[in-house]
Amino acid sequence: MLEFLPIVLAGLGLYFMGVSGIRASLQQVPGIRFRESIGRASRHPVLAAVTGFLLGTVTQTSIGVAVIFAGLIARGLSTVRQALPVIAWSNMGLVVLVFLNNLPVTQVALFLIGFGGICTNFGFGGRFRGLMPPLYSLGMLLYGLRLMKDGLYQLSEHPQFESFMAQLPASELLAFAFGALLRIPVQSTSAVALIGITMYEGRIFTEQETIMLFYGTSLGTGFAAYFLTSHLKGEMRQVALFEAIVNLSAGVLLLGFFYLEKLGHFSLLEGHVYNLTGHIQSRLALVFFLQQSVCVAFAYLLMGRMSGILEKLAPRTVEQDLSRPRFIQDEAVYDIETGLSLAKQEIKGLVARLPDYLRSAGCESAGGRAVPPVAVQHQSFLAVINELQSFLAVLSDRRLKNHLTSVNLLQVQRRLDLLCGMEEATFQVVHQLQGLKPSPAVATIRHNVIESLDALLLTALDAFGGQQEDIAILERLTSSPGEVAHRLRQDYMNAHEDLGHEERAAVVAIITQQERVMWLLNQISKTLEAHLAPTDSVCNTLPGENPS
Repeated sequence: MLEFLPIVLAGLGLYFMGVSGIRASLQQVPGIRFRESIGRASRHPVLAAVTGFLLGTVTQTSIGVAVIFAGLIARGLSTVRQALPVIAWSNMGLVVLVFLNNLPVTQVALFLIGFGGICTNFGFGGRFRGLMPPLYSLGMLLYGLRLMKDGLYQLSEHPQFESFMAQLPASELLAFAFGALLRIPVQSTSAVALIGITMYEGRIFTEQETIMLFYGTSLGTGFAAYFLTSHLKGEMRQVALFEAIVNLSAGVLLLGFFYLEKLGHFSLLEGHVYNLTGHIQSRLALVFFLQQSVCVAFAYLLMGRMSGILEKLAPRTVEQDLSRPRFIQDEAVYDIETGLSLAKQEIKGLVARLPDYLRSAGCESAGGRAVPPVAVQHQSFLAVINELQSFLAVLSDRRLKNHLTSVNLLQVQRRLDLLCGMEEATFQVVHQLQGLKPSPAVATIRHNVIESLDALLLTALDAFGGQQEDIAILERLTSSPGEVAHRLRQDYMNAHEDLGHEERAAVVAIITQQERVMWLLNQISKTLEAHLAPTDSVCNTLPGENPS
């Protein structure tokens, strides 16, 4: 009997690798254009339904679609209201694979594995080269299903397995619980449904038990959507909670329908399916189709009533607002000059955030408003940085109009790199300050560090206004970071002899990061000055260098 288990495991492994490969191929679609097209489609009811169906077909998990839209909502490309229809229709995309299971696809699967694998390895395919990896993954998925079927069928024929199964109680409710539990680790409703169909074909499950396993996946999807997305917050969490509520409601309703039909001896869902076809595999596929249709119906029934409930369950967070870019827009990539101008404004806006890091270290407020914890500010800052880097990467892939535009783009990228280092150094300063034990000496050091860095950052913000005198002041204040850092070390050590060794080490680390901030600000001042230089000089100057 054990000789058939490797076949089943191999089939299961190939199936999961196929699904994973298809998802990975989807993630490799150019980020900004993909997000822009998905976000635009979600604003139209028909396009939203088609988009949800296609995303569900490709990802084979409605929770994955909810996570995709959580990212779009965080980016500001979609709203919760626009995302809900797409997530609802992603459930219908799951039925495609179940219907494909009824077709004789073994030869097609082998062809896709061979053709897609060869083309992927040797880079064949020309303009369609990007389609080769997902075709290869699709072939593995289909062939994995075939292996699972063969392995389970052979396993069911073994006398020892038959005697083992005879000892187990036959229970539709047990199959329902099995489907719900299996859905959580498997992370694909259609995968669990196909496993159920395969177990039926292997005579491990009865038809009624297979149907109950289907219904259990709705309950499992609800629990998985709730627990696996618990790290999301605010509006991003709302779309996952919506998917959880829809599937939990559908699972409970279908369970009630099953027992009403069984005990009441009248037709609801299954009875009508029996009248449509006598072929058992087609009948099971239609039951799964009706199950996902109930999910979509529940979604539209609850959609108009869920806004207030979702807002109470997952209120919008400050971190979510901070994680959205304020200036750059995906549409701006089509005009390079406009895109660069918006990128400069975004960088300036990020510089304006850094003084709030220091406010959180000094337990102060900024203009009467509450300052978020520095860890929240740091993560939100990195989220905007990632979007800005992707934005500039798309700009660099476009055909630049002239040499001056190319140099301008390189200077903006250089400025962004410097800003990343400056933010990290500022964050480390605040982190070290918050780790110091309270004492009069530490209070003095904290005050001096915060005041000096705050003055530098505010001067840098003035310099981003583009005035020559402000840029000159910033460059002069940051021209000798090493000398300033050396003097600070000597002054602190001599003035505060009562500091312990650990506190001295922390102070030295703080001054080192402060020195780094000064050096980076000095380099930024040079990129700002380069933009003020005459055109001919700029064209002959590398980013980050002073053309004078």
